Amino acid sequence: MALPAVVTTALELTGGGFISSALQPPFQKLANYIFSRIERTKDTGDKLRKLERTLLKIQSLIDQLEGKHSTSKACRLLIEDFKGVLLDSDDFLNEICHQLPKDGPSSLGILTRDKVGLTVKDVTDFFNELEGYFISEVTKPGPPQVPRGSSSFIDPSSVIGLEEKKKNIKLLLAADDKNTTVISIVGMAGIGKTTLVQLVCNDPEVIGWFNERIWWVCVSWEYDLIQITKSILEAATSSVCTLSNLDSIIRQLKKVMMERGRFLLVLDDMWNESLSHWRELKLLFSSAAPGSRVLVTTQRKTVSSIVTTDGDLGCFPLTTLTKEDCWEIIKKNLKTEVHNREDLKAIGLELAEKCKGLPLAAKVIGDALHLKSEEVEWDALLKCPPWDWRHLPEGENQVYRVLKPSYVHLPAYLTRCFVYFSIIPQSQKVKVEDLIQIWAAEGFTGAQGARRIEDIGMEYLKELCSRSFIQILSGEIKMNDFIHDLATSVSTNLCLRLEDTMSARSTSFLSQNVRYLSLLCQSDESDVCTAKLKELYRYQKLRTFMFFSHVNQLATNLSMSDIFQKFFEIFKWLRVLKLTGSRIHKLSGPIGKLKRLRYLDLSDTKIAKLPQEIVNLLALETLRLQKCTELKEWPKNFEKLVKLRHLHFDRQCQMCSMPKNFGKLTSLENLTTVEVESEKGYGIEELQNMNCLRGSIEIKNLENVLDAKNAEDAMLGKKQYLHRVKLQWDETRDQILEKNLFHQRVMSGLEPHYRLKELEVKGYCGSILSNWIDNPPSANAPTRQIEKLVLSSCPQLRKLSSICHLTSLKTLEILDCPKLNSLPERGLPSSLVTLNISESGISRRQCEDGGSMRETVRFILDVHINGHKIPTERLPRL
Repeated sequence: MALPAVVTTALELTGGGFISSALQPPFQKLANYIFSRIERTKDTGDKLRKLERTLLKIQSLIDQLEGKHSTSKACRLLIEDFKGVLLDSDDFLNEICHQLPKDGPSSLGILTRDKVGLTVKDVTDFFNELEGYFISEVTKPGPPQVPRGSSSFIDPSSVIGLEEKKKNIKLLLAADDKNTTVISIVGMAGIGKTTLVQLVCNDPEVIGWFNERIWWVCVSWEYDLIQITKSILEAATSSVCTLSNLDSIIRQLKKVMMERGRFLLVLDDMWNESLSHWRELKLLFSSAAPGSRVLVTTQRKTVSSIVTTDGDLGCFPLTTLTKEDCWEIIKKNLKTEVHNREDLKAIGLELAEKCKGLPLAAKVIGDALHLKSEEVEWDALLKCPPWDWRHLPEGENQVYRVLKPSYVHLPAYLTRCFVYFSIIPQSQKVKVEDLIQIWAAEGFTGAQGARRIEDIGMEYLKELCSRSFIQILSGEIKMNDFIHDLATSVSTNLCLRLEDTMSARSTSFLSQNVRYLSLLCQSDESDVCTAKLKELYRYQKLRTFMFFSHVNQLATNLSMSDIFQKFFEIFKWLRVLKLTGSRIHKLSGPIGKLKRLRYLDLSDTKIAKLPQEIVNLLALETLRLQKCTELKEWPKNFEKLVKLRHLHFDRQCQMCSMPKNFGKLTSLENLTTVEVESEKGYGIEELQNMNCLRGSIEIKNLENVLDAKNAEDAMLGKKQYLHRVKLQWDETRDQILEKNLFHQRVMSGLEPHYRLKELEVKGYCGSILSNWIDNPPSANAPTRQIEKLVLSSCPQLRKLSSICHLTSLKTLEILDCPKLNSLPERGLPSSLVTLNISESGISRRQCEDGGSMRETVRFILDVHINGHKIPTERLPRL
């Protein structure tokens, strides 16, 4: 059923904040219920239509208000109040939806009609209260909008730290390429992209290369092909263009390009990510003289990728400056001589460190200290957080005015994800997988058709990376301090990051409307932390609570466990609860009251037992239990958590097996190891319906499979998202000698999906592999995509029939298979790159020149037999 207009209106209303994706599931569920099962009374319909009209009015007023980019405190507070009302409405709708399965349609119908009436009244009262203010604010003239501009002029002697980068750009400009090539310089706002290009354009050698034909155009975010083309023409002719027709402008520009010879065109601050728009613009260069160059500066990696395709010279990512360079920039703007002032020099170096390599920040600090010579003045600036630099002379203009457009032009779905970073301490390591699961729990990455929520979250992260907000390095997210401060400055009172070192007085004025909150514990005195935790009781509408500790040995605190028991009773709307490193020793039963909790992280705590009530968290999607070394058993009926998709724990030092009847966790996506047991509820057949599993899985103790049919019941062939499977038998050799045929039947039942990339078989005692490995697929069956095959500790394996049909196979390893004396008679796949054989019946001599298997391995790139590399030949070209 399509969403009613009132629902659609509500979803679109607050696209710039945290609201829209969070509201959709309860609105969808309740709307469908109201319109399909509850009596369609005129009263309920009228109330819904009134709610729709009121929301539309508020939407119109807010659109106009935000269109003025008003920064008044009153405006921000009013918008925050509105978001609070919608979040309250979401909580109320979730409360009703939570009752849908339990209460009958009749009782819910009465409740829903009453609640809808109250919601309409609340929203209408809110609108009436604010309408006058909104209208007066909208009609108030705002400050004139001055477009960003730039030019090629600069004093080269004022630039520090870019000389080496200038040389690299010059090498790209001087490359022997007669085509009109494009060089893109990409990096975050304020990192010095424009300054670098200005430096290049004022280099005497560059000026000589292009005979002073250096044309500079500032593109900025308002992309207008006519205006850009006109600006290029004006730069080329040094005269005002009076033409208004695009075709006429292009004809005139092409004529100028053909007459003037080769040129260097700078397109500064390009934002537009449309490939079609770039193709239109690039057509202008078809008339350029050979050797012409185009330099593009941009914050967006997507723009860089678009403009540097088709053989262009490529992208030049601009990195931050060193601390020493930042200090030099600061000193250059000072009137005070600091050579003999060790006190100022020490503070200055700390300020330079605070710049985090951003030259613009160093310039702002230098300007702020321009006439200051007292240590107390420098120390005050050192203690001032960067987001308060707006109070410095020109501070906001020089830093946050440069950074903020990047935020303003974020789409709504990225805005809430970006602002969420404000509650994560800057020094905290954030794993990609973890953050994506948190976003999913908060509803920031709502479902889009058949796409996985995690894939959508990864797409969002990549887009933030493309826009130079973050970097993704080795699975972790890194954010520049100034970008993090930007997230803090634009976050409303819905987000709050606290530290245990903050005084109660400094936090007493904060809004109780907070929904997303974190606490950083830096004191090794546990009483300090517990006192701060007690202050949080007033934020009863929390959806996220994260606990972070920078203390290596935070003492186990009994009172902290009691405090969290109170948390569970108060914060009934929690969706994300992260208690990593809190050192609590127990979880209390009230945690089972958190009916909306979707993400729970208890990693690195002293919890010895999960309370039985945890199985009542029916909305739970992610449970993290790493480094909980005291935790040894699962609660009963754990299989009730049917929405659980991510379960992380350490098998080596925790529970050695999965929960009983784990096969009912059919939404689970990660299951790295299954230790098969003969007891019912722990057998391999539990895997039957777990078709959401992805990544890698090791199935151990296959000797405990008592019936080959149980192996078939595991239905590995339906696990299409698994890319690696390891099958392992762990019996002693004396035991498995007797089970040759039985192992072969079990192996036959463990046929994986054809998309599997890696297969390892260990401890198998069959004399031959299964038909699904040895034999080619039937005419209608898809080809197996195995890229790596490992056979290890298979004492009875005597023959590999044929694996030529594995046309994707790149690596084959045969380890400790003493009775396997030869490779397949039909040879190996031509795709094979690496062959490693050790402690098997195949000898080094057989694979060397004159050996019986020389032709089989002759053209494999990398062959090792018992640690010795076998010389091979390159495959002759056809």
